[in-house]
Parts: sequence; structure tokens; C-alpha cells
Amino acid sequence: LSEWETLLLAREHVLPVRLLDWSGNSLVALYFACLFEREAEVDAALWALVRSNKKSLVNGTLVNVFEGTPPLDISGIRMIYPFNVSERLVVQAGAFTIQSNPRVGLEKQAQEDFKDQELDFVTLFKWRIPAVKRANIVFALEELDINNRRLFPDLDGLAQGLWHSEGLKNNRGQYNALS
Repeated sequence: LSEWETLLLAREHVLPVRLLDWSGNSLVALYFACLFEREAEVDAALWALVRSNKKSLVNGTLVNVFEGTPPLDISGIRMIYPFNVSERLVVQAGAFTIQSNPRVGLEKQAQEDFKDQELDFVTLFKWRIPAVKRANIVFALEELDINNRRLFPDLDGLAQGLWHSEGLKNNRGQYNALS
């Protein structure tokens, strides 16, 4: 496998790599922000970016995951569209960013002064989601069929989705008390 193939495959299987997941569907992004924050008592965040109108350049060319710049040589914050599109990435409308320094949070990196060709977006937005609202947002998204069953279209996603849905139904009163 090439470096890019290895990186994308590792990310697809939930290994921590230099890629940050994004979705072109705001409801999917909201679901992941509310559901997958590790601690229920912690505020979550929904991020959005406005892509640049110009072509994204690295050394005068588009980021080419088939040849050219290796992942570890990328500077700035760049958009990467997966080339081995799985059903999961399709239903999640998935894409990634790769950051030159994965140990620095996106919020801090967004304030850095990158060279123009090192950013693939012109504006970055962040909305805070209060911890007490997260559960009710997940309930509402479940009613819109935004859930693990839909977003992870395999047997594991179905099993997790059924388990999660039953948990939501059984704990609905407890979560309503939080809001």
C-alpha cells in the first residue's frame, strides 16, 4: 500500500491518524458532534468551513494522493477526498483534512498565518453545543433517521444502531430532565 492508502485505510478502521473527519451533510456532522464526545457532561462543537474558490495548491499542483506529496510532507490544513470510497463514506458524505501538526487543535491552527496555498478554506466556523442539549439533539436526529444504522451500513453498524436506539428509548425521560 502507498502511504496515502495506508493512512486512509487506518482512518476508516478508527485508528488515530493525521486525518480529521468532515461531512458535507450538516445533520451527520451534528450527530457525530453530539454522540461521540467522550464525556456526556462536556460541551461539544460543530465545525464548518468555507472552501476557497481557488484550486488548492501544494508546490503549484493539486494535492495528489496517487503521486507527489507524501502525507507527512503536507503543510498547513488541506482537504483530502478519499479515493477508495466505501459505502460508509458515501452515506456520511465524508471527506478529511490533514494538518501539518496533528498535535495542535484545529482551533489553534486556524489562527496561524499559513501561506495562501497551504489552506483549502477561507473561513472556519465553530458552534458550541451545550452538554445538556446533546442528548435531545441525538433523539431528534434519530427521528430523522440520522443514526448508527444509517451511517454505518454494515452488520456492526446495524447492531450498534439497534443497541443505541433501544438505549435512547429506555433513557428518554432521564435525558429530558437534563434540558
